[in-house]
Amino acid sequence: MKTIATGLLVLAAIVYVPARLFEAVHPAVGYLRALCEAAMIGGLADWFAVTALFRHPLGVPLAHTAIIPANKDRIAEALGRFVEFNFLSSEVMTERLAKVDFARLAAGWMADPERSGPAVAKVLEFLPKLLAMPGAEPLRAHARELLARTLDRSDLAPLVAATLGALAHPERCRAVVDQALAVRGDTDPADEALRQRLASGLRAALGIAQTDQQASEAFIARASQAWLELRADPAHPARDLLSRWLEEQLLALRDSPALPALILAAREALGTAPQWREFAQSVATGFGVQLREDTAGAQASFCVALQAAVCRLGANIGANPLVQFFLNAQVRKMALSVVERHRHHAAELITDTMRTWDANTMSGRVEEAIGRDLQYIRINGTVIGGLIGVLIHAITTLALH
Repeated sequence: MKTIATGLLVLAAIVYVPARLFEAVHPAVGYLRALCEAAMIGGLADWFAVTALFRHPLGVPLAHTAIIPANKDRIAEALGRFVEFNFLSSEVMTERLAKVDFARLAAGWMADPERSGPAVAKVLEFLPKLLAMPGAEPLRAHARELLARTLDRSDLAPLVAATLGALAHPERCRAVVDQALAVRGDTDPADEALRQRLASGLRAALGIAQTDQQASEAFIARASQAWLELRADPAHPARDLLSRWLEEQLLALRDSPALPALILAAREALGTAPQWREFAQSVATGFGVQLREDTAGAQASFCVALQAAVCRLGANIGANPLVQFFLNAQVRKMALSVVERHRHHAAELITDTMRTWDANTMSGRVEEAIGRDLQYIRINGTVIGGLIGVLIHAITTLALH
């Protein structure tokens, strides 16, 4: 377009010369001369105006030329303020945000496994790496401490009661009794030395005189024999008695009003023991290891389960207008708050960036952004100027004749 604008100006100058020389030959030549003369004036005037915006015309430093390079800092500040108060104002942003249905867009994205699935896989791929980084030790320590505090505050009474109720079953109690009788340690009730030690301990506990040694040893011998018979006979009736007794004790403990207090006392005792913290840390560490193993690859079970959960959540949001309304309100409120707090940063970014440009860069980028319209100004100036010249010549000719 620059070539066309310059070409029209040169054409007007070339035609003007013979038209001026032979103007007296015919009245129509006068109109041609007026057209070319006014076209040159209009074209040159608009060329000067356009050029003066970006540089000194012909390199002559006339006043009020090279306007953009001379005022680039002021223009940068003005443009920054213009964007801040006209594009990022609360009124404009509120109107624009109200037109966006964030909840429906998010729900559609989440409900589509083709779109949300890869994102979930990437997050899970990055999470174990983040936890395994050396600098993430404070995060891991915080997770372990959080788990320990959670265990400390947890109400274990329902869990313990349910466990006791599950154990208080005839078959389970019988299995516990059978397993206990089947255990063989380093000691044997038939061992004579063991019997003597047990008899001595029994006398000391009950305050029995040494003269009753024979009676205590006989009692221990009979008890040992009964134990051996009980252990040797899987169908011994005493096994059923022990099983029923264990079941009754478990049920009594489950239904006891003192169970919460017992659990609390046990937990307080454990809380002061370093083994309790070590247990919590081992649980947290084991969870991290299991998480890393279970998130390896897009087909890992945890990854597949999380992707399915995200899809279901998206479908539920998409089917619930009330949830969509709430989410949209919260997102719009948050976005508007962020814009209001940081819109001056956008203005500063524009201003500071433009200030770093030199005069030539500033002029070149503005001229490039405006583009072909600058040359249309020159073309219009040439054409309109020529038409006005013809009109003035016609009015003058009519007035004189």
